[in-house]
Amino acid sequence: MLPSHASHLPQQDDDTVALWGNVQRRPVRRVALASAFDNRQEQPPLANLHLPRLWQEIQDLSAHEVDAGLLHLLQRLSHVLGADGIRWELLASSQPGSTVCVASQVFWNLQQPSTELTGPELSLTLPMRGGMRMHFHLMRTQGADAFTEAHRATLELALAGLSRWLNWLTLSHGPTLATGPLPPHQRKVLLLLLTGLSEKQIAAELNLSTNTAHQYVTSLYRRFGARNRPSLTAQWLGAGL
Repeated sequence: MLPSHASHLPQQDDDTVALWGNVQRRPVRRVALASAFDNRQEQPPLANLHLPRLWQEIQDLSAHEVDAGLLHLLQRLSHVLGADGIRWELLASSQPGSTVCVASQVFWNLQQPSTELTGPELSLTLPMRGGMRMHFHLMRTQGADAFTEAHRATLELALAGLSRWLNWLTLSHGPTLATGPLPPHQRKVLLLLLTGLSEKQIAAELNLSTNTAHQYVTSLYRRFGARNRPSLTAQWLGAGL
């Protein structure tokens, strides 16, 4: 199911509800994205990690909240794995030896963030749909203990439990490598489409004219090879399989 906040949606007509009724999900149990863990707390041992809690927190977010979910995921991974910084990248290779960064996000577990962490590192790359790759790079300050195989195993397990959500995150940046990444304005429209808002409501939300919003929606359908919103929704649901 696509996560969605039925209680947060504006009043919709019967046709809209009929189209989107099959992708509604239970009400979200909100998490404090910015402060789920206080860095002053004692770091739990790897053997006592509560990964199901992390999986539930991420998957309980709505489809249009993938960016907030990503930041929360990086924060949690940084804490439980004892990293001082973690960088996420969505990568695509148009040809051998040529890699393009489609999107990136960094979370620093430090009071004074620095891009020059020269201590131990741990990297993991996952193959994703559409010919893309998702890269996680954990960093520690110079002189810190090295990451162990237990850390790598925990990272792999944590991400394995979020495979469906990671596919949705990838899809939110574009359907395939061949079509290229979504421009920021189209991506905003896409994420709002996933809430079930009408084109008129999307236009009001983004301060666009209804004609401009319609052009963006039409362009998204064409890019995803979808005839209409139900067709687009079917692709999104299929990406989580």
